[in-house]
Amino acid sequence: FAKRRRRPPPGRLRRRLALAMNIFRLSGDMLHLTSIMLLLWKLHKSKSCVGVSCRMQEMYAMVFIFRYLDLLWSFVSVYNTVMKIIFITGTVYLIYLMRMKPPISQTYERSTDSFPYELYCLGPCLILGIVCTEEYTIPDVFWSTSIWLESVAIVPQLVLLQQIREVENLTSDFVGALGAYRA
Repeated sequence: FAKRRRRPPPGRLRRRLALAMNIFRLSGDMLHLTSIMLLLWKLHKSKSCVGVSCRMQEMYAMVFIFRYLDLLWSFVSVYNTVMKIIFITGTVYLIYLMRMKPPISQTYERSTDSFPYELYCLGPCLILGIVCTEEYTIPDVFWSTSIWLESVAIVPQLVLLQQIREVENLTSDFVGALGAYRA
């Protein structure tokens, strides 16, 4: 049997399909940006990071750094570049607030936020990234690893919430926006 080549859709339909794809990406990006802004607002407003997992933020920082490594050598669009930089810097800033910036850092409970993601998530995701990549180049392995790592990045937050058994409204809004972004 000869393979039939699929023709691309006509111009107008192709533009509509591209726009539809961009709407989904834009929606996901805005939900994720909203989750970061909600968390920043919560930390600055309450001067406390109780109920928020810094270990989850560390995992997201790795996700974004691994996934957006291509910022160093390729340019797709201004929107793409700006969003990548916002996600990386926003997440690193959250880690800075929770680990180093008083009075917020003084409320961080290391003993409660103790899920060992290095053991249970990072290693297995790296192995899956190596096994499931299409091309065996460092950027592709990192990108593939970031996909697997992002799928489990919320686990430290869920473990923390289970341990403290009390959730503030802004924390639940943040987790909800993060979940909606992934959907």
